[in-house]
Amino acid sequence: MRSKSLFLCGVIVCLHAQPGPGDLLQRVTSKVLETVNRLPKYMCTQTIDRSQYEPQAGPAGHSCGPPSDVEALMDISLGVERNKPLVLTTSDRLRLDVAVSGGREMYAWVGESRFEDRSLFQLVRNGALSTGSFAELLMVVFRDDRASFSYKGEIAEAGRQLADFEFRVPVQSSHYIYTGAGNRVTTGYYGSILVDPRTADLERLTVHTERLPPETGSCEASTTLDYTRVRLNGAEFLLPNRGQLQILDANGMDLRNSTVYSGCHEFLGESTLRFDAQSEPGAPAAGKAASEGELPAGLPFTIALSSSVDQTAAPRGTRSARS
Repeated sequence: MRSKSLFLCGVIVCLHAQPGPGDLLQRVTSKVLETVNRLPKYMCTQTIDRSQYEPQAGPAGHSCGPPSDVEALMDISLGVERNKPLVLTTSDRLRLDVAVSGGREMYAWVGESRFEDRSLFQLVRNGALSTGSFAELLMVVFRDDRASFSYKGEIAEAGRQLADFEFRVPVQSSHYIYTGAGNRVTTGYYGSILVDPRTADLERLTVHTERLPPETGSCEASTTLDYTRVRLNGAEFLLPNRGQLQILDANGMDLRNSTVYSGCHEFLGESTLRFDAQSEPGAPAAGKAASEGELPAGLPFTIALSSSVDQTAAPRGTRSARS
């Protein structure tokens, strides 16, 4: 009887020692900010598969209505949006190198020898894009915007129990910038985080914008990032390994990006990060070939591929369309 009593007391002590939701959230926040604050210079290869879906009858203007919840977004991903069937009209793949230094993201096409002093939106001028996945989004949610968190409970995923927290940031406190139809706006947002309660590691971050202003041409945007621990220079850091972006336009179109990050490593001796120098007077502009003469306008020509294109490793701008 005495040994049983001692065992029961031990169980009670262990139960009381488990942290509550508030303590767990504090540990998660501390670990996220610690990672963000001490991130070294590093780079990853970013592969973005982009798809554009339109209503079968073609784009048509309408009001956006209230912001969608998670269940409605799931319905949309199955091909139903406001009771209109959607069809895939355009898709492409982008492969970029993204470098992070001092909390700033810099981009280059895969295989290029240097990073240019241009934003991703200057490098890729068309289609849906997002930035800030590595550090900026974590900083605004967990530090700058002082998001209001609430505990929802535990959910089972992939055989594990994860703690589920939801959060909200009003537009007055937000640093979330959305650009659409040439208009740049600050928007409020809300979302959720999934956390491993044993390690206090962030597993997933989901962010939804509030209803976007009509001048952006969009109804709302949703971003989901899955995180993992990556070892860089003998230390572990929290980095995304995949992400999803979905934008619902006011004309009924649904834009979806699926992103995978790979080959992440710190800038060491074998990596060089530099910006383009100013062109010398009289030198040809970057990206343009110098020639002695110009081809006449209207000259017909034929392009043929000498080998097939590997869609799994296709570089920038590979594009297909289906009517």
